[in-house]
Amino acid sequence: MSDEFITVATQEIRDDILGMSNIMNSCKNDINVFDVAGELKKHTHKIKGLSPMMGKDDLGSLSDSLDLMLKKIVEGTKIEGVFDILEKSLPAMNLSLDNSPNDQDLITSQIKDVLSKL
Repeated sequence: MSDEFITVATQEIRDDILGMSNIMNSCKNDINVFDVAGELKKHTHKIKGLSPMMGKDDLGSLSDSLDLMLKKIVEGTKIEGVFDILEKSLPAMNLSLDNSPNDQDLITSQIKDVLSKL
């Protein structure tokens, strides 16, 4: 991909992460997240599509897992611990964009473990 595409896509992902952070600022627990899962999912869906196109496969994998989890919540499944997962995910996503060490793989694994038990 071109440098221009990478620059634009990176900014779009940063904007989506910021959007998720703003939504999460109104949440204090899992129940609050259940209420805003649809809005959060719009952001994760976009990030999961853009990330692989710019070579950020780990970010794409985390976003895909978050998107699946949020989809389950939108469909009515109550997933315990979703607030904490999102609170850990957002900083890791930002660090990924900066090519900094982060816990994305661990968080993705935790989400997949939660989803496998549903």
